[in-house]
Amino acid sequence: MRSWDELPKEVVDPWMADFVQVRIPGGESYLDLHQRVTECWERIRETKGPGDAAIVAHGGVIRSILSGITGTPLIDSFKVFALYYGCVIRIFRQEDTLQYEVLYNQVPTEKEQHKPSAFYKK
Repeated sequence: MRSWDELPKEVVDPWMADFVQVRIPGGESYLDLHQRVTECWERIRETKGPGDAAIVAHGGVIRSILSGITGTPLIDSFKVFALYYGCVIRIFRQEDTLQYEVLYNQVPTEKEQHKPSAFYKK
């Protein structure tokens, strides 16, 4: 429960340099998250009945799902999918493919901080 800037530089820098492959100490890499999310996403899709399902998750999980259904490389997902806090994404089947549409994605009035301040200056 600390801000990005309070995290030790020697811990955060390697992870920020390659967040897809590098595991944050005591945590997971983005690839680890993607594998975990993909397994859960597939279970939801396989076991869901004829009705709809709602998934409430953070942006990394949503980007991971969208990367999977669009073939977007994980490294590019934060650039390709500009998702703001509270966004709502609808995923649906159209013919034989999964599609998505953004239902709500309000640009915040204050800047969101997703990494230490030093990385914004590079």
